[in-house]
Amino acid sequence: MARMGFIQDKLEIKFLLLIEPVPFEAMQELAMIDDGVDFFDFSECMNDLVTSGHLTLSEDGLYAITEKGLRNGQICESSLPYSVRLAADKNITAIIGSDNSNDNIAIAGSVESAKIPTTTQGSSPTLQATCEASDWMFQLRTCDSNLCASLMKYAVEEVGAKSFTIIHDTETASSDQARLFQTGIEAMGGTVDQVLSFTNGTKDFTAQLTQAAANNSDALVVACLQTEAAILIQQARDMGITQPVFGSNAFGDPVTIDLAGEAINGAYSVTAWVPNTPNPAGAAFSKKYEQTYNEACAKAAAQIRDHIYVLCAAIEQAGSTDRTAVRDALLGMTHYEGAITTYNCSTKGNCGTGGLIVQVQDLVPTIVEEIVTE
Repeated sequence: MARMGFIQDKLEIKFLLLIEPVPFEAMQELAMIDDGVDFFDFSECMNDLVTSGHLTLSEDGLYAITEKGLRNGQICESSLPYSVRLAADKNITAIIGSDNSNDNIAIAGSVESAKIPTTTQGSSPTLQATCEASDWMFQLRTCDSNLCASLMKYAVEEVGAKSFTIIHDTETASSDQARLFQTGIEAMGGTVDQVLSFTNGTKDFTAQLTQAAANNSDALVVACLQTEAAILIQQARDMGITQPVFGSNAFGDPVTIDLAGEAINGAYSVTAWVPNTPNPAGAAFSKKYEQTYNEACAKAAAQIRDHIYVLCAAIEQAGSTDRTAVRDALLGMTHYEGAITTYNCSTKGNCGTGGLIVQVQDLVPTIVEEIVTE
């Protein structure tokens, strides 16, 4: 069965031929990319469009779109699969994906169809595997598989925690982090008393925190996004839970700290970025960002900065905006110094090579250990 998102039938071939012009060979490749149609169907559609006055064919074999073809092509363009419209838009050299692993995983098929270099911002190992299996996707992050293990090692060796209760959101990235936290705890000889979950958007964590308090573990480990992180730690402290909290990257984010207030002081987080980063390029960017917007630079801004810089460096290295040339330049980029970390794009997944363990002190994420991976 033909894959979703590719050209599927003769009508879609005709739509493709009538949108913004691309070379004959490129149109043929787009139409036949997944064997949904063959060369004979493609040729027949070309002839049909000439007969109907949508295309003209010169004596030397060159095709041109007529005014009628342009008009009808604009009307019908939205009927094409989005991935094909992206591929046909020669103004697009590369795409920066979202900060959500789920979103990036969801577009993987379209990226392969469109053959556009795409950098992704999610950090889950599921996304890492997706990028490593792709010819066009790059995970410009240090993967959680490295970061979560490092935080649990710190919890056991430096803080002295031996037993843990894990609480996590059920969305993909947080579920992956919870699993990695548990693996890290067990690898360090610690024990997991219980794993508790909640759905994204939860505002009342009484049930989970009541059970966590009953477990009386040495520490809580929490994997979730910013809003839930702030609400959960406020409720935990209000309930008298005083054990140290070890959290995912959300717990070191300025957004979470602003929302949580004093309740988040003392919490630990493993993250890729803090506004007071020791990285020279990152420190310069963070200072400029705060001067410009009068607020601390969150990870999202630094991350977008690095993605733009990496892609621009790849375009410069390629000496071209040709997508394949840019993709190949990315694959050859093994030591790019970004604001957040150093990137090795040859791996496609887990391209970041470092991270930070921080503890929130007086509402400031203070670095207690730097993580370096190769």
